[in-house]
Amino acid sequence: MTGQRFTAGQGGHWHSSQQTVFLLSLTNNSKSLNLNHNPLLVAENLPMKPGPKPRPMEIRFWSKVEKTEGCWNWKGYTHHGYGRFYFEGKSTSAHRISYELAKGPMPKGKQTDHLCRNRACVNPDHLEAVSQRTNQLRGQTISAMNLAKTHCPRGHSLIMGNLVPSRLKHGWRICATCRKAKQKQYGKAKEETHESRTR
Repeated sequence: MTGQRFTAGQGGHWHSSQQTVFLLSLTNNSKSLNLNHNPLLVAENLPMKPGPKPRPMEIRFWSKVEKTEGCWNWKGYTHHGYGRFYFEGKSTSAHRISYELAKGPMPKGKQTDHLCRNRACVNPDHLEAVSQRTNQLRGQTISAMNLAKTHCPRGHSLIMGNLVPSRLKHGWRICATCRKAKQKQYGKAKEETHESRTR
């Protein structure tokens, strides 16, 4: 039946057409067409209605931004306060896209830092490319506060020679002097406990 179309109505019949719609359904008792029991519609060579042309990325991006005299706030999807924008098949930081649209590619090894401390802001003038350490030091997190410390609670300098290496690789700045003193105290207490039990 390729190239034919069924016309419903009294004395329905098949006639030729390049735009074919097949209504194929068989009743239990005959092989005649049945239009009342879930007909199967198969479209062939039907013209596609043209959809809207995709908007340029820049237009899509800036349509999600609310500009004020200070911050340019992201009105699209956010994650932990940071704007996210779907681009080239993946979700990307909105503030990074804003930076690169205004200032060019992000320098290798750099991150985008909010000078205004407003995570939802995408104003290029409020964004700066900095190292990961600088970004952490400027932040308002526990890690930032830990990195900002210069001395331990007992007054020892938290410099590279006085930090526990095994903890440093995990981001913890532990005073090596205090750690050694604590281990020594623990060892002494353990010996005293052992001696008291063997008497």
